[in-house]
Amino acid sequence: MNTCRCLWIAGLAAVGLCGVGLPSSLGAPPVSPAARGARCTIARVRAAPGATGRLDIVAADRRAIVWVIGPTAKRSLYACVPGTPQRHLIDTAVTGNGLIQSLADVRVAGPAIGYLLTVDDQFGSTVSLRVARADGSTETSELVGWGSDYYEPGSGPSELGSWRVDDGGDLLWSETTVADGMLQASVVGLAGTRGGPVDPVTLAVGGPFANLRLDAGTATWTRPGGTGRIDLRAATTLARPPHPVGTCDLLTRAETLNALGTTRLPKPTRSAGECDYQTVHVAVNLTQRYGPFAALTSAERRADQAAVSAGAATTEVSGIGDAAYLRADGLGPVELTVFRGAFEFSVEEFPGASPAGLERLATQVLANVGY
Repeated sequence: MNTCRCLWIAGLAAVGLCGVGLPSSLGAPPVSPAARGARCTIARVRAAPGATGRLDIVAADRRAIVWVIGPTAKRSLYACVPGTPQRHLIDTAVTGNGLIQSLADVRVAGPAIGYLLTVDDQFGSTVSLRVARADGSTETSELVGWGSDYYEPGSGPSELGSWRVDDGGDLLWSETTVADGMLQASVVGLAGTRGGPVDPVTLAVGGPFANLRLDAGTATWTRPGGTGRIDLRAATTLARPPHPVGTCDLLTRAETLNALGTTRLPKPTRSAGECDYQTVHVAVNLTQRYGPFAALTSAERRADQAAVSAGAATTEVSGIGDAAYLRADGLGPVELTVFRGAFEFSVEEFPGASPAGLERLATQVLANVGY
């Protein structure tokens, strides 16, 4: 099963896009107006011969004219750059034969066009958050989640709060995810892809988040206790470690055996970004992810760590990576989370290990990835 982001769109059913064939005419060849060479104007859009069904003008200014047209069974999203001789088919939503598609929440920011494509079929309800441009070029097509038939173990639906698109084709949204039976609010960003594909990155966790803004690639938000601000494009292009490795390879075999206190390496349990080793007496869990952590202030890092600590005491540890945080509640596991540039990893041991032991393991991980 392909992994994808899980979101619940407020007011819609559980949504998902794993393993579901979605129609996409993003990047489709331009559609010529009736009179080739005629310039695209509002008047010509309204008078287009052969147009059937309802016409909705979404936006019209000097940078873009955007409209949706067609009968209920086939609604199409078009755009053009005013004064140019071509209009462009951006996407089409078709209904029939057990399939219901719809174009929703179309937003325009300069030449950038953001919208939701929802699909209902025998698998459930799905949605994608997409961005295109008035000249017909594709910016981003972010698949955002799956319905109840697509949940992975330990995960569930999430709620999409609000989203923003700016004229550079960047996206920003807030969501509340369900993982391991717990709710976690976060802010997620995705830079426009004209400079090459990039993955969405988690900018902050904790929340609840409000007042999301996105202007010229700068994302801002508020939450109880403060305001967040980050350069989205810089955040999503930070370098990875010199020698990135799989999560189970963050520690060498010898280092893992030593941490487990055994001479025989147990088969690990693997999931996305996580590797878990267990013996009768000891468990060692490794995780890693990438994000704009270097762009966060110390106060924002501390707030993020406190938000995910689930009540455990969090202590800042100096001398390891750019920043490191030790979490322990006195009863369960002890976890050390380390940030180095765009790289975050954690080492967790159960029963509680000594802080010095975890710091030694963290130093070994940094060396193994080339720092």
